[in-house]
Amino acid sequence: MFLMLLIAGSHRHDEGERHPMTLRGELTTFTDALGSSMTDGRSIAAFVAVDLPTARSDYDLGDSHRTYLKSTDKGVEFVYEDGRLRSVFISTIDNPIRRAYPRPDALIEGLSGTATRGQVLKRFGEPEWTSEEADRFKLAAACYVRFAYENGRVVLISVMREVPQ
Repeated sequence: MFLMLLIAGSHRHDEGERHPMTLRGELTTFTDALGSSMTDGRSIAAFVAVDLPTARSDYDLGDSHRTYLKSTDKGVEFVYEDGRLRSVFISTIDNPIRRAYPRPDALIEGLSGTATRGQVLKRFGEPEWTSEEADRFKLAAACYVRFAYENGRVVLISVMREVPQ
């Protein structure tokens, strides 16, 4: 579902220069861990923030290997590719797949975990990519933050080191 939302009905905003966004709040624990190995202190800090992942799945995808670490009762999924943290998905509301992150309003300073799309756009400005269901912004930390919406409200925040092709 996550990858479908990343691809379906999307377009880029190519006009004008973008300015990287900075971020404050608990989400920085996850952005700081991007690119780290599972045993790196930055990944460990992210695991501790969600009381450690409770499930693991491994997949070989062509020449690469993916590991999914899930903390479903804390609303977080870590995706490692070839041993490095590629992305983190954080649910801000309970859903059939996982519970919500326990402190969604603490993820981004000045923004509710279930903010409206208008509130996200007011906080972050023009997205570098957008679709009917999501907006993605470039952060100053050489990574991206993506907001997925249902009924006009944030339901999932993901951070990623690289943009999916």
